[in-house]
Amino acid sequence: VVVQDSALRQNVFSGLALSQHGIGDAQARFASVLADDNGTGLFVGATEAGTTFVSMRDVAAGGNVGFGIGIVQLESDTAISELADSAGTGNDGDGFLIQQNAVGTALVELTGNSVTGNAGSGAYVLQTASTLAQTDVSRMAANGNDDNGIVLVQIQNDLATIRIADSAANGNGDAGLTAIQGQADLAVAAIGGLQADNNGNGLLVQQVDVGVALANVSEASANDNAGRGILLQQVSDVASVGIVGMPDGLATSVAGIADLLGLALPDEIAPFFGPSGAVTASGNGSDGLLHFNTTEGIVALSGLFDATLDNNAANGAILQTIATNGFAVNLLGSSANWAELAQLGAQVGDLFDVDLPLALAGDGRFQANGNGAVGVISLTFGEWAAVNAAVGAEASGNASI
Repeated sequence: VVVQDSALRQNVFSGLALSQHGIGDAQARFASVLADDNGTGLFVGATEAGTTFVSMRDVAAGGNVGFGIGIVQLESDTAISELADSAGTGNDGDGFLIQQNAVGTALVELTGNSVTGNAGSGAYVLQTASTLAQTDVSRMAANGNDDNGIVLVQIQNDLATIRIADSAANGNGDAGLTAIQGQADLAVAAIGGLQADNNGNGLLVQQVDVGVALANVSEASANDNAGRGILLQQVSDVASVGIVGMPDGLATSVAGIADLLGLALPDEIAPFFGPSGAVTASGNGSDGLLHFNTTEGIVALSGLFDATLDNNAANGAILQTIATNGFAVNLLGSSANWAELAQLGAQVGDLFDVDLPLALAGDGRFQANGNGAVGVISLTFGEWAAVNAAVGAEASGNASI
């Protein structure tokens, strides 16, 4: 099905509703379509297909009583939804509403879209009960919605991956970003280049009841929110690693060390190492950053590097890391200082003719100043070991310790 150069306006029910069921492969392509002032804008449903593919480019759905654009893909081998340079604005429901359930491979790609001023959320994506669930968001504006800016939920998938780049979710009634991954063997969340300012809460990343949890929040802002700035929660069975403000060069060093040990990093975790850069979470009505990291397995590692966590009503940052059967580690401080330690480590290796691939392009800062409670609280509890390491961290002018 191909729909292009069309206007679907002022219909009591939907501007267009398409259902594809029980066929080999199903495709629906929309280009240059306007769907305004209807009951719902555009709806595409596909079930029990081989591959179901939905593509929307230059599609605008605004002022509808329900959602702007809705896509449901169920019980198929592969489900792919691609929305590019499209808009869901000023609807009484969600701007974009996408659901993929019980498919082998579930893929959503949102590029260059605008989902603003909706009574619901800007974009809501739900992926469940699939072998692979992946959502990529880039260059999205999700501002001024009554509910959340962006909601991404992945539940009961074997492998769950979320990637966000160069997007804005500002001025929303609830959270700028809510990203939830649950009941997966491996959950990877890579958040980079996101603005989440002036919302009810800034951004939430939650990985719960997963085997291995990997989360990276870098080059992001969560400032001047009514509640908290950033909440990162990880609960895993095997291992969990959460990094905020990934230093440049850290991914290369990790790969180099793995190679030195004769190990190969799986391709599935590559997105975790993508984002890098400083984070700001300042001027919020509650805490700047909360990171709760718990594993029943070998290691729980929390890293908070280049960050500005100033003038929050409560604490600048709280890190709590628990490994009930292993090692719990908190690392925090500026990349500039960690880079000096990395250089020292490489020099020590040279003394023993061991080429340690330790290099960080670090010139960043870490500060948590002028907060209404404590600057930084760092807690670790580990059955085998509990480590807190802070290098180059500034915390001054806070109301408490």
